Amino acid sequence: MDTRLLVYYLAIAEEENITKASQILHVTQPTLSRQMMQLEEELGVKLFIRSKHRIILTNEGMLFKQRAEEIISLIEKTKYEIDKKNQISGKIIIGSGEFLTFSYLAKVISKFKEEYPLVNFDIFSGNADSIKNKIENGLIDVGLLLTPIDLEKYNFLEIPSEEIWGVFVSEDSLLIEKNYVTKEDLLYEKIIMPKRMVIQNRITEWFGEDYKNLNIVGTYNLMGNAAVFVQEKLGVAIGLKRNYNYHQVYFLPLYPSITAKTILVWKKNLIISPILDNFLKYIKNTF
Repeated sequence: MDTRLLVYYLAIAEEENITKASQILHVTQPTLSRQMMQLEEELGVKLFIRSKHRIILTNEGMLFKQRAEEIISLIEKTKYEIDKKNQISGKIIIGSGEFLTFSYLAKVISKFKEEYPLVNFDIFSGNADSIKNKIENGLIDVGLLLTPIDLEKYNFLEIPSEEIWGVFVSEDSLLIEKNYVTKEDLLYEKIIMPKRMVIQNRITEWFGEDYKNLNIVGTYNLMGNAAVFVQEKLGVAIGLKRNYNYHQVYFLPLYPSITAKTILVWKKNLIISPILDNFLKYIKNTF
């Protein structure tokens, strides 16, 4: 399959209109329509439905869009690495959750940039599953992940800093006057829990027998959305302390405290680019 067709398809999916896409691509509309029909014939599926004013992606079309984006991204990344193989320049893609320790990593990156100003960094923010998936597919070079994690597939470096677990509460919560929150305090609250199972297990251990008495009203995988629930008085959210504050939402640490480590991981048995090799060596020396 010609990668040019992937670019054409992504333009149509973005514009939701073949005529607009043809203008952007500088390709005639009949030519673009014909090539899309040939693409559908090659794949044996219908990628989109044509209506009067816009095109609508089918389920197969949405999946193909995702894969096309990944393929184009990987091709561009590979070209960049090969073109720059004899220079300390290029792009490093880092995936990370919302961690305090990211600020530590950012300081290391800043120092690295002083020595290698031609290196750029692309930061992908997401949960552990999305980051690991992109590492597996070569779309992310390294990922900053919260422990515990199965390390069978990865090389790793531990970040010498800790994450702090606590509770996010609204400004009119009765807990706001406290310096920390105990499990007894939370028995009377509506709780919004992290969705990741290994994290839930850690919190379950902290509560002990009292866990079964909790009033859990929801789960989340991105703290920003959970913070909105807290703002709207839907409950308090158990989560990690952030490098920034949410409007009208405040963080209180748990007592006894729960802390966690983050690790920087990259795929085992991977032929890494010179730029990434230099970056990883720099981090190892810094740590």
